[in-house]
Amino acid sequence: IESIKTWKFNDAVFGPDNTTLYFIPYVNYVGKYDTSSDTLTKISSSVLNAKQNFDSGVLVGSKIYMAPMHRNDVGVYDTATDTMTSITATRASRPVNNYAGIAAIGSKVYMCPQETAHRSFGIIDTTDDTFSSILIPDTVAGYARDIKYTDTVAAGDKIICAPAGNINTGIGVYDSRSNTFTKKDLPSWVDHTGFGNVCADPDGTTVYFAWQQPAVYDVASDTLTEIDVSAEHTEERYGGCAVFGDKVYFTPSRSDLFAVYDKVTEETTFMDISETPGFVTEPGGSNLDYGKPALSPEG
Repeated sequence: IESIKTWKFNDAVFGPDNTTLYFIPYVNYVGKYDTSSDTLTKISSSVLNAKQNFDSGVLVGSKIYMAPMHRNDVGVYDTATDTMTSITATRASRPVNNYAGIAAIGSKVYMCPQETAHRSFGIIDTTDDTFSSILIPDTVAGYARDIKYTDTVAAGDKIICAPAGNINTGIGVYDSRSNTFTKKDLPSWVDHTGFGNVCADPDGTTVYFAWQQPAVYDVASDTLTEIDVSAEHTEERYGGCAVFGDKVYFTPSRSDLFAVYDKVTEETTFMDISETPGFVTEPGGSNLDYGKPALSPEG
């Protein structure tokens, strides 16, 4: 698989067979990786630009929906036919970092806005592939600034928008039942300089933030709690996370340590990758952001 330094892919999503992994394209092809045969295929499409295509993807049925980066349309990749189409979402003359992340609840797909002039929370009905949006209220702080959110995740009947660093956008919470968007204020201990991605428990009750100081958010009680990661580290500690069983895995962003959080004991252990060939190129820290891990629905 090609180096992340060439900016080929931004995310990966397992297909409906749970064995084929699809890489979300930054450049002009989709990566299709068959884990059973260890083969990687490039799928080209006229829908794709030369670069800066899509941020992330989510599987609904046989289709993967992709959140747009520097473009106005949502990508739709059909795993049954290996073909791509698109759905118009915005009409900016020069779209930049349009949406950050994408998640699904039932047959609907949702996207939180990223570094854009608009304040629209994107919604796609996958039954007919139509796009709609709601305007995030002016009362949500931070919208005078350019960067809004860095990721999108589903938690039960709610969509959680992970805040970007250096502003008090807060955690965005969209309720799919009432079609309303509200804000969860951030406590003072949150470090605004290092916000990464977000992941959720399969039961939809808890969300984990891969921040400089990782945190766990109980959606039902609306409480945010620090995760103890007391260990030697570099700045910009974590970039992504994934939940597997009773563990939450935090991938490093310019750090030497994978963090493994045990949800039962509420303790954290670490995997040191400083001596792993090909991972770290400078003493004391990796120069790569490993982003979000991809887990098969079957583990």
